[in-house]
Formats: sequence, structure tokens, C-alpha cells
Amino acid sequence: MGLVETKMRKPNLEAFMARMLLLWNPQTTVLEVVNTEQQAIHTKIRCIRSRNSFLFSLVYGLHSPETRQPLWDSMLDFGLQGLPYLVSGDFNAVVHVDERRGFRKPDNREMDGPIQACAILGLQDVPSTGCFFTWTNGHVFSKIDRAKEFSDISAWAKEATRQLEELQLKADRDTSNRALQDQIRLLKQKTELLVTSEKNFYSQKAGLKHRLLSDRNTAFFHAMVRTNNTRNTIALLCKPDGSLIEDQDKIADSFVHFYNGLFGVPKDATPLIPEVIRTGYTLNDDESLSLIRGVSDMEIKKALFSIKDDKAPGPDGYSSAFFKKNWGTVGADLTNAALEFFESGHLLKSFNTTAIALIPKTASSPQVLGHQRLVPCAEIPKAKSALVFWQA
Repeated sequence: MGLVETKMRKPNLEAFMARMLLLWNPQTTVLEVVNTEQQAIHTKIRCIRSRNSFLFSLVYGLHSPETRQPLWDSMLDFGLQGLPYLVSGDFNAVVHVDERRGFRKPDNREMDGPIQACAILGLQDVPSTGCFFTWTNGHVFSKIDRAKEFSDISAWAKEATRQLEELQLKADRDTSNRALQDQIRLLKQKTELLVTSEKNFYSQKAGLKHRLLSDRNTAFFHAMVRTNNTRNTIALLCKPDGSLIEDQDKIADSFVHFYNGLFGVPKDATPLIPEVIRTGYTLNDDESLSLIRGVSDMEIKKALFSIKDDKAPGPDGYSSAFFKKNWGTVGADLTNAALEFFESGHLLKSFNTTAIALIPKTASSPQVLGHQRLVPCAEIPKAKSALVFWQA
């Protein structure tokens, strides 16, 4: 058992002048103190009953990122021995922005040290119960006390899978053995838990690696860029006549030609027949005038606010959520731009600009029709369309 931030009564001060205390039962545990430092006690522990050994570090971090750096360095020096490793104590640091409330959010300078050390060592949080935040002064809440572990979860999952396969083979040869079926059921639950834990462990480790290395001009970063470029490249295209195109310029021209034909094919409109129109409901004079009346500022605002926040932003990158939250600043300009269209009948070409992104419908789609288009457009045409729809 490890105790940090010990607060001893005055008569005991001479006996316990320490920031950390490590207690164990010598009848069940053999503990070897490997190294003691200002912020950590590094030990090797062997369970007498199971004879299993693991590394354990009791830590108590200092109060600034600079003074805590020796702690992360000593953990790396001690923990890379190939044995299961448990670290517990007061890290005095958070590893995620959500682990602090009531004060400024932690920055990368504060979190990089523990995140990098835990990622290299393969440490993940030990599941816990109780309050999420482990420290508070009544105003600030932080999760700075934690336990992290690394064990060869892959070996455990592999061994459990092997044992399960052996029992299943035995059950095939002895189908009436109920005891064997019960063992299989229990072992299957254990195996599923280990396999899920292994998957979660590597998922967490991959996320940490991505955070650490994805934007630092490293070999990992350039490998990601190459992978993304390869995935986003259309290597070849199959024309309607069955021939293949590999030239990138010709592939782009094929898509442009296809969508020009899809959106811009002239077609004769069906002529209106006044006699047929008069057989249905017709508008009276007041209703006719309401269709051509002026558009109010409130109607323009209502049209924009009817657009959902998660709609795709336009080529400028601004979504409807941006205009809603900043309406006091940009509302007048956007309203005037919309009113100018209704008064003049002309819309700036840049307002109606769209960017078409092609998304393959399948993993390998050699045809133009095998790509679904995503067309984000600017917010003013969206609001104009909504307003016209309401007036109609």
C-alpha cells in the first residue's frame, strides 16, 4: 500500500520525514526497492503464493511541468524491462482537458510529459469507481491521482483463446459432457473480456501515438500524409465504352463532363395550359400581392436560423452555427446582402460557389457513378432558398 502527501502527527515527525510511504506484508509479498527519488519509489514485487513478479512505482509529482519532467524520465528508465508494470499515486498532472474543471484548461506543455511517458510504456488507466475528480479546493476540480498499468494483455488473450479452442475440440468428441460445456461457457466470457480489453488497449495506444506524432514533421506524420493521398486519389476510371483512363487530368475532365451533362442538359419545358390551371385553386389579388411583397429583416434572420447547425459549411468554412452565434456582429451585413439580391435580382457569383467532394460508394469504384457527391454551399443561398420556400 502506498501513501502520498503524508500528514503525520507531531510526535511521529522524526520517524516519518517523507512525502511517500510504502507498506507491504512480508508474509505474502517480497518487495525489493530498486530506486528511491524525490518523486518516486521504484520497486520490484513478487507474490509468494503465485510467484508472479511485476514492477511497481509509487509516485508523487511536484507542482510544475518542468519539475515533474524528472519523474517521467525515471519512469521510462525503470519501466522498460519487459515485466508487467503498475504505477500509482499523485501524478499532480492531468492527461486530458476534461480532467480539470473550474480553472483554465490544461495546455500541451502540462500534459505532454505524462502522455508521452505512458504512451511509450504502454500504460493505461486502471478501471476505478467513485468520484471522477480526485482533488478539489472547492473551486477547482482535477483528476491528478490515478493508477496506470501495463501487462501483456495480448499474451493473456492469446492463451485464453488457445484454451477455449482445446475445450471446444474436447466438447466435439464428448457432446454429453455438461461439465465441459459449463467450462466452455465461463472461458468464453473470459476470452471475450480479454479480447475486448486488448482491442481497447491498442486503440488507446494508437490514439496516443497519433496525438504525439501526427503533427510533428516525423516519419509517422509523412506516412500518414502518403496514406491519405493514396486513399484520396482516383487511380483509374472506367468510361462508358469500357476503356480505362489512368491520366489524372483526363479523369478530372471525365467527372466535369459528367456533371455538366447532369446539371446543364437543356430540355424543352412543357407549355402551360391556362384552361387546366383555372380548374384548380387560384390566388386572389391579396394573395398574389403577398408573393411579390418586400422581404423583411426578420424573415431573413428566421430563414437563416432555420438551417441546422450541423449542415455542411460553404467553401469559406463558415457554417450556419457561426452566423447564429455571431449574429450581433455579422447579422446586418448578411441581411443587407440578402436584401440586395431580392431588390436587384442579381447574386454575386462567389455567393453561389460550391465545392464538390467525391466520396467513393465502395472501396474500389472505377466508374463515375460509383462516387457520391458532397456539395457544401454558402449560407446566403441556403437562406435565400428557405425564404423563397416559405413565401411560396
